[in-house]
Amino acid sequence: MKLSTVFFISLLSLQASAQSDSLDNYVKRLQQSKVVGDNETSFMSLGSDFLYAQEYFEAGNYGAATHSYEGILRQHKENS
Repeated sequence: MKLSTVFFISLLSLQASAQSDSLDNYVKRLQQSKVVGDNETSFMSLGSDFLYAQEYFEAGNYGAATHSYEGILRQHKENS
Protein backbone atom coordinates (compact mmCIF):
# COMPACT_ATOMS: atom_id res chain seq x y z
CA MET A 1 0.00 0.00 0.00
CA LYS A 2 1.35 3.42 -0.89
CA LEU A 3 2.50 5.65 1.93
CA SER A 4 0.10 8.38 0.79
CA THR A 5 -2.80 5.92 0.94
CA VAL A 6 -1.85 4.82 4.45
CA PHE A 7 -1.54 8.46 5.50
CA PHE A 8 -4.90 9.32 3.95
CA ILE A 9 -6.67 6.43 5.69
CA SER A 10 -4.98 7.33 8.98
CA LEU A 11 -6.08 10.93 8.58
CA LEU A 12 -9.65 9.81 7.89
CA SER A 13 -9.59 7.59 10.97
CA LEU A 14 -8.35 10.42 13.15
CA GLN A 15 -10.91 12.81 11.76
CA ALA A 16 -13.65 10.24 12.22
CA SER A 17 -12.57 9.66 15.81
CA ALA A 18 -12.50 13.36 16.55
CA GLN A 19 -15.85 13.98 14.90
CA SER A 20 -17.52 10.59 15.16
CA ASP A 21 -20.86 11.99 16.20
CA SER A 22 -21.04 14.47 13.33
CA LEU A 23 -19.69 11.92 10.82
CA ASP A 24 -22.08 9.25 12.07
CA ASN A 25 -24.96 11.70 11.83
CA TYR A 26 -23.92 12.71 8.31
CA VAL A 27 -23.72 9.08 7.15
CA LYS A 28 -27.10 8.28 8.74
CA ARG A 29 -28.66 11.33 7.09
CA LEU A 30 -27.26 10.27 3.70
CA GLN A 31 -28.51 6.72 4.16
CA GLN A 32 -32.00 8.00 4.97
CA SER A 33 -31.83 10.33 1.97
CA LYS A 34 -30.92 7.41 -0.27
CA VAL A 35 -33.89 5.37 0.95
CA VAL A 36 -36.42 8.09 0.18
CA GLY A 37 -34.71 9.28 -3.01
CA ASP A 38 -33.88 12.75 -1.71
CA ASN A 39 -31.78 15.23 -3.72
CA GLU A 40 -28.83 14.97 -1.32
CA THR A 41 -28.04 11.48 -2.61
CA SER A 42 -29.27 11.84 -6.16
CA PHE A 43 -27.20 10.38 -9.01
CA MET A 44 -23.71 11.93 -9.27
CA SER A 45 -24.19 14.09 -6.16
CA LEU A 46 -21.65 14.65 -3.41
CA GLY A 47 -23.83 12.67 -0.99
CA SER A 48 -24.07 9.73 -3.37
CA ASP A 49 -20.33 9.74 -4.03
CA PHE A 50 -19.61 9.91 -0.29
CA LEU A 51 -21.92 6.96 0.44
CA TYR A 52 -20.10 4.83 -2.14
CA ALA A 53 -16.75 5.74 -0.59
CA GLN A 54 -18.09 5.07 2.92
CA GLU A 55 -19.44 1.67 1.86
CA TYR A 56 -16.06 0.73 0.39
CA PHE A 57 -14.36 1.85 3.62
CA GLU A 58 -16.75 -0.09 5.86
CA ALA A 59 -16.28 -3.20 3.70
CA GLY A 60 -12.51 -2.97 4.15
CA ASN A 61 -11.87 -2.12 0.49
CA TYR A 62 -9.46 0.69 1.39
CA GLY A 63 -8.03 1.09 -2.11
CA ALA A 64 -11.45 1.81 -3.62
CA ALA A 65 -12.38 3.97 -0.62
CA THR A 66 -9.22 6.01 -0.97
CA HIS A 67 -9.78 6.45 -4.70
CA SER A 68 -13.38 7.54 -4.10
CA TYR A 69 -12.54 9.94 -1.25
CA GLU A 70 -9.73 11.49 -3.29
CA GLY A 71 -12.11 11.99 -6.21
CA ILE A 72 -14.58 13.71 -3.93
CA LEU A 73 -11.87 16.02 -2.59
CA ARG A 74 -10.74 16.90 -6.14
CA GLN A 75 -14.26 17.64 -7.32
CA HIS A 76 -15.52 19.39 -4.19
CA LYS A 77 -12.53 21.30 -2.82
CA GLU A 78 -14.80 23.75 -1.06
CA ASN A 79 -16.57 20.99 0.86
CA SER A 80 -13.80 18.82 2.27
